[in-house]
This record gives sequence, C-alpha cells and structure tokens, in this order.
Amino acid sequence: MSDAEQEQKVRARAYAIWEAEGRPQGKHEQHWQDAVRELAASAADAAGNVAKTVRRTVKKVTAAVPPEANSVENPVKDARAHRAGRRKKD
Repeated sequence: MSDAEQEQKVRARAYAIWEAEGRPQGKHEQHWQDAVRELAASAADAAGNVAKTVRRTVKKVTAAVPPEANSVENPVKDARAHRAGRRKKD
C-alpha cells in the first residue's frame, strides 16, 4: 500500500473517530494517533491470521504426504544418481 493510500485510511478513520466523539475541537492529534494505532492493530491481526492459515495449510499438506515419500535418505545424492542413470539400491 502506498503512503498516500495509508494516509487516506488514517484520515478517514480519524474523521470517523472525531464524528463519533461529537466533533470536539482541538483533539485532532489524538484522533489521528488513535486512528494510526487502530489501523496498525488491524494490520497485525490480519498478518497473524495469514500466518495461522499458512501453518494450518502446511500441517494439512504434510499430513497428506505418505510416509514413504519422506523416507529419502539423501535427496541430492539420489537425484544425481538418477540423472547419471544409476538407480538407488535398496
């Protein structure tokens, strides 16, 4: 989000706070700070939700992988052997 977009969100939220408090005079700095804090908290919550979703998805995908798929002892060595035409001996 650009600085101009962020400032517009803060401005709109500060205005809403000002209106909700009955449009008092001389509290514009407090309303601006409150708006910045609220939007920062909202962004942090959103980031936390994304992280939780990613962790849940990784857990589901990991659980769906069959155990034998994770049994490769040395995937780099096995890949090199495969490219060289040699198969891994069990």
